[in-house]
Amino acid sequence: MSTETASLLNRLAPGEIEQLSSAMADIERLLSPSSADVVTRLRSPRCGDFGWMIERHALLDVSEGACLLNETHAADVISRFLHAMQTNKPGIACWVAEQQGAARVGAAVLNAASESQARIELLFVEPGARRCGLGESLVAACANFAQGAGYESVVCQIDDAREDLCALFMRSGFKLRQDETGVVCERELRRIYAE
Repeated sequence: MSTETASLLNRLAPGEIEQLSSAMADIERLLSPSSADVVTRLRSPRCGDFGWMIERHALLDVSEGACLLNETHAADVISRFLHAMQTNKPGIACWVAEQQGAARVGAAVLNAASESQARIELLFVEPGARRCGLGESLVAACANFAQGAGYESVVCQIDDAREDLCALFMRSGFKLRQDETGVVCERELRRIYAE
């Protein structure tokens, strides 16, 4: 490392170094050719992840007017999740998908829709990380957690019939139906009985 680079880095506060490291991981991920061999893991959310999830939801749909609506919806989902978390409500979970180098590439939130039904919300995978099974991993994590938490079913609401998301849920054992708000993907969960 050059003296000039070291001097620049020494002026950064610890939080700024973490921010720089995260930005560099994103740059490396975006400029690297996509590869199925990139190691990805699901982890629990950390400080800053919820704000990032809201931001990514606002930016991933670039259709006119969607940005503000997506951001508002994502902020509402995160607010409900954090409130439930602070009140120690059982049956909720969140995962962040992270590639080697700490680049965040996807996430999913599981909230309670009712006492018997869990709802997958804010499910997304960054465009450059798609088609490697990460969406299936996030949906499976949600369904497995929901089953272990005693829910009878898990659902996900899709505003419009996006073929890629519909196919993902169908591959994951969900049944699709249309209602007045869009496509509802639902999967019944097998009950596990202890003898």
